[in-house]
Amino acid sequence: MPRIAINGLGRIGKLIFGAIFVVNCSLHSFLILNYTNNDRVTMDVGYYYIANASGRLVGTFLSGVFSVRRFGRLSFCFLNYALFSKPSH
Repeated sequence: MPRIAINGLGRIGKLIFGAIFVVNCSLHSFLILNYTNNDRVTMDVGYYYIANASGRLVGTFLSGVFSVRRFGRLSFCFLNYALFSKPSH
């Protein structure tokens, strides 16, 4: 396949992923607000977004620590994923 076609497919794929991601985020935010207790909206939503942001920060940091370049092994990246994807209940 020519290089131009591969670049075009990559861009189309990113646009499709972005469109699905935007719809998913919007729907998720709507559901969070819809199922929140009306008396405690700011507390529930605030805690949710703080937990989400801190989880992303720690995950990003550990991804850098466990990166393939630093340790030279992909297994550390999978270990990081496994630690953060275990069920919470």
